Amino acid sequence: MKILKWILLTLFVLFLIGVIAVFVTSQKRPQGVTSSEADVLAQDMVKALNYKNYSESKFMTFTFRGAHDYIYYFPSKKLKVSWDNKEVYLLLRTMKGRAYIDGIEVLGEEKQKLLDKAWEYWCNDSFWVLAPFKVFDPGTTRKIVKDADGKEGLLVEYSTGGTTPGDAYLWYLDENLIPTGWRMWTSILPIKGLYSSWEGWEKHNDTWYSTKHKMLINLEITNFGIYRNWKTMGYKTHPLHPLTNFK
Repeated sequence: MKILKWILLTLFVLFLIGVIAVFVTSQKRPQGVTSSEADVLAQDMVKALNYKNYSESKFMTFTFRGAHDYIYYFPSKKLKVSWDNKEVYLLLRTMKGRAYIDGIEVLGEEKQKLLDKAWEYWCNDSFWVLAPFKVFDPGTTRKIVKDADGKEGLLVEYSTGGTTPGDAYLWYLDENLIPTGWRMWTSILPIKGLYSSWEGWEKHNDTWYSTKHKMLINLEITNFGIYRNWKTMGYKTHPLHPLTNFK
């Protein structure tokens, strides 16, 4: 009984510490109004990263935190997501696709669960790579605001899209208009206004991509690449061929 009492007490103390940490570290979401100045700043940011070349990309590959592997084909929005012993091929325009476990195709409810899980992984993981290029996505608004510390940044709010609409991100930019970090107000994070860095910038096809993010836990994107065709990726056939007949 004494051991159980100490376990319960320890769990309560840890819970209390967590609540205090959330309360102390959270920041109130700044208010503001949409403006042409904010739109110009957002345009300058994506221009500094060379959005034009990004928008003309064909294939992208990356691994998120060493756990989820991606191959994405920009023109037709075809995607392959691999994790553990699973492979999912997904056509993002229709959310149709194919799923495999240990190389064996699965169907029915099990297939749908894997398609949904792949979509969830993609929405989260790809955003840590492509977010700077999504500041003008449908359902976004842009504002120039100051945070609780008085530091100015570009606030981008998402009313639609992804798996958690309603999220907002406050971008901080350096003198060259390259992002150095952001604060996040998202439904899945208990700490509001949590800061994460954007660093480890790499240049691929003349476009800049961030591959490292530091916050409570560090996120790293590895095996990142931008390719003009699948042959330069080292494949003998199209890596997304299971989606050939999907529309």
